[in-house]
Amino acid sequence: MLLTNYIEFRWYVDGKLRLPATLATYKKGKVTILKDNVAHVSELLQAFLQHDVIPISDPKLLASKMAGLCRNIDKIIVKAFEENQESRLLRGLQDALKKTLLPELSDEQFADMFAQTLAYGLFAARINHFNEKPGQQFRRSEAAREIPKTNPFLRKLFETINGTEIEDEPFIGFVDDLIAIMDHADIGAILQHFGRRTGQEDPILHFYETFLSAYNAELREKRGVYYTPEPVVSYIVRSVDHILKETFQLKDGLADRTKIPVQFERDGKRVTEMMPKVLILDPACGTGTFLYAVINHIRNTFVGNAGEWSDFVRDHLLPRIFGFELLMAPYAVAHLKLAMQLAGMDMEETQRRNWAYDFKSDERLNIFLTNSLEMTNKYVQTALFGLERQIAEEANAAHYIKTELPILVVLGNPPYSGHSANKNDWIDERMREAYYMVDGEPLGEKNPKWLQDDYVKFIRFGQWRIEQAGHGILAYITNHGYLDNPTFRGMRQSLMNTFDEIHILDLHGNAKKKETAPDGGKDENVFDIQQGVAIGLFVKPEHPSGKRAIHKTDLYGRRKDLGKYEWLASHDIASKDTEWSRLQPATPFYLFTQFDTTLSEEYQQGCSISDAMPLNSAGIVTARDDFAIGWTSEELQKRMEEFALLSENEARKRFDLGEDVDDWKVRWALDDVTSNGDIADMVSPILYRPFDTRYTFYSGNIPGLICRPRTEVMQHMFLVPDNVALVVVRQVAEGIFDHVVCTRYLCDNRLTRSNKGICYHFPLFIKEEDGSKSYDHKPRTLPNFTKEFMDEFYKRFPPARRKMGKGYLEGPWVSERDIFNYIYAIFHSPTYRKRYAEFLKMDFPRVPITSDVEVFRKLVKLGGALVKLHLMEFDLYDLSLIPNSSSFPKVNYPEKGDHKVERVSYVDNKRQVWINNTQYFEGVPPEVWEFHIGGYQVARKWLDDRRKAGRTLSADDRDHYRKIIAALAGTIQVMEEIDKAIPSWPIE
Repeated sequence: MLLTNYIEFRWYVDGKLRLPATLATYKKGKVTILKDNVAHVSELLQAFLQHDVIPISDPKLLASKMAGLCRNIDKIIVKAFEENQESRLLRGLQDALKKTLLPELSDEQFADMFAQTLAYGLFAARINHFNEKPGQQFRRSEAAREIPKTNPFLRKLFETINGTEIEDEPFIGFVDDLIAIMDHADIGAILQHFGRRTGQEDPILHFYETFLSAYNAELREKRGVYYTPEPVVSYIVRSVDHILKETFQLKDGLADRTKIPVQFERDGKRVTEMMPKVLILDPACGTGTFLYAVINHIRNTFVGNAGEWSDFVRDHLLPRIFGFELLMAPYAVAHLKLAMQLAGMDMEETQRRNWAYDFKSDERLNIFLTNSLEMTNKYVQTALFGLERQIAEEANAAHYIKTELPILVVLGNPPYSGHSANKNDWIDERMREAYYMVDGEPLGEKNPKWLQDDYVKFIRFGQWRIEQAGHGILAYITNHGYLDNPTFRGMRQSLMNTFDEIHILDLHGNAKKKETAPDGGKDENVFDIQQGVAIGLFVKPEHPSGKRAIHKTDLYGRRKDLGKYEWLASHDIASKDTEWSRLQPATPFYLFTQFDTTLSEEYQQGCSISDAMPLNSAGIVTARDDFAIGWTSEELQKRMEEFALLSENEARKRFDLGEDVDDWKVRWALDDVTSNGDIADMVSPILYRPFDTRYTFYSGNIPGLICRPRTEVMQHMFLVPDNVALVVVRQVAEGIFDHVVCTRYLCDNRLTRSNKGICYHFPLFIKEEDGSKSYDHKPRTLPNFTKEFMDEFYKRFPPARRKMGKGYLEGPWVSERDIFNYIYAIFHSPTYRKRYAEFLKMDFPRVPITSDVEVFRKLVKLGGALVKLHLMEFDLYDLSLIPNSSSFPKVNYPEKGDHKVERVSYVDNKRQVWINNTQYFEGVPPEVWEFHIGGYQVARKWLDDRRKAGRTLSADDRDHYRKIIAALAGTIQVMEEIDKAIPSWPIE
């Protein structure tokens, strides 16, 4: 490195000063050349220029440097398209790709693809150059000819984009920088561990993940690109080999040479041809990790018979190993890696000569650049010319494999991405026909977004491919969310209907659920991700027995140090010490987990709250809580008034609103705030967290300031006087089910805490609309209960005479509020929460209905008490609300000070809650301090949020906190009384 201010020069090598030199002096604005030092400066500069550049020997460093240059190329191309300045070369290439391979290819996606093509085409050429021309300089002009012949598509594509036309592109300097970096890379050092079993350290295996993290971390997240550890791959490949041998009676497993007659279409005619039986496809092959492992496993069966290997590769391996990949970079690396493997580059030089396969000029690896989840039509090649024809050959070959070949094994690690980038009609139709139905009826999910995760679509693709073949094996490692999430119940039933044998190895490691090992030890993920994963082995036998067998086992613990990696490397599906549990998935959930079903029939007798109260939705989403939520109505109003006076750019900067996203934009928020009249009228209270009411601007408009206002439900909190809503979650990932609150206001979608879902808002009353089919009770207002649900109460209790003015009305004495209070009591029963804990983790709580009038009356009264406590609508000194209660806790605030919340701590033996170094609340019982609602320790949470915001407690705040303590104490007492009021379970 050379540092200079043009007067003094300093040359550093390895961070140490090698040589300094001073050319001149600078005094009083005058530069004076030191003639005697000119020669010293000249010598320094010559030595610096002649010094050999330290070669890059670390694959991660090389990947990072490549990524930086790729980003620059990408940006230049994007800008050229934005300004309509793109070259004929770029426009022609994009048009060719859109016409024949990727019809939805945007300018930004094309720029990304082009940049990665350059980088990895050059990388593949550089490695081939190293093998064939060691010691010679690597030049751009020769790069196209040095791309391995095993990838004819990339070779032809690179000839097009690296011809003379590229010389005039504005990014050519960065291309030359790529050449220079690769020329000075120590390829021998970078490849020295290629093929060695070193867990996650194989440089080629790990290369792409490192590159993409540095190049475009968002793209990596969107495409769900994560490297698969070798022990995981090994377990799956060896298990597939065993299944082929045992279930399909193919004695050589993956190495089997059996051929079968296959009918397919050629030139408009159906023809029959003998083809390999064991056809293997990785539909999201990435850098080729699984296919590499398959080849390695097969090659190991030839130990001692190296002379047979080349013939086997030509006749029985290359014709039946297939991979699909959508992204250019991993596509190129997969070709490179498998070609190196078949050339024996992963062996010692003494062995390489006997094992190296010499590809003929017309032979290729069957890895194709395509989207597995799209089913494009075949292209008439005679109508295409140049690059379009070359791309069409790639697309046609992939289409033929997708639709014609009887694939026997589908395996791999498909991408995990909740916001799928793979959206097209073909896979959506396959999903709807299989995963959106359960027990012959529509799934009925209001928001089935989890079914749109890419890994789910790839499972469906693999399942469909096996169904088309009539038999086969689907072997994936994926997100394990589909094992028990209720949204996936149709998917699980569909998989059960297709496959006779299913083995699930749940590898856990779910940081979101805070999973731990059964012994309390640490449970780590086999990937560097938070979402837990599982290996699924799904088998559809050629000759089914008619008996379905679904098995599951679990693997907890650390990743390394005799943990999951070591276990996976030494086991497979047939290992005798694996304790497989037999599952009996049953309606309505068809769970792929071990589950105590003894109480299932009893629990299912109750009515799901989502069925009982049909109008409901998740809580609102602001998308900008720090901006859209205020501590007081005055504070929020003032903020909105200031916001309304600003321009879009000024508002973005003033309130740190960040970049716009698809469903929230600053312009929408400004339009909403400035077009709805008096801002004060739009400020509304919102239950933000348990016992924590804040304020937001709410018009209900879409688009508007609130990203997702849930107007269809929330409007009824304004339209119906004295309305109240039940708030519960659908699933609870950790802890017990205590996620039940009520409110008269809007609610935030994260009002309660749950790593598996958000809270749902169920208003008691709704404004009547024409054509409503709900149970009619009051003019203009309807209870949000179905007629069937209310009838369940009415038929259990005899009619009663109620006084109405001067007369009496004969009819049901059960009111809608009675039913609401009864539900609220049931959901707060400690026994209910414990008895049905496993069910409450999976779906909305269900309501058991008693036939005992006295039990019902008691629960209505107790539930009503809880509602008043949680709405904070009680007198702090009125003990009549709490049965068998002598007093609320008396909470004092004895010390004066500034009331600023600076720290939150509890002194058990003194029952003190401290908010700073001098002030505290006194008289808070330990059980109240520890009490949780909605997954939060409420007495701590309320104060801690104010500490983080630097808030000072007003007099009203301090009174509110005292009342929170009273409400929590009362809740504990009422919950005890609820259990006493229920004589036995199940409720009768």
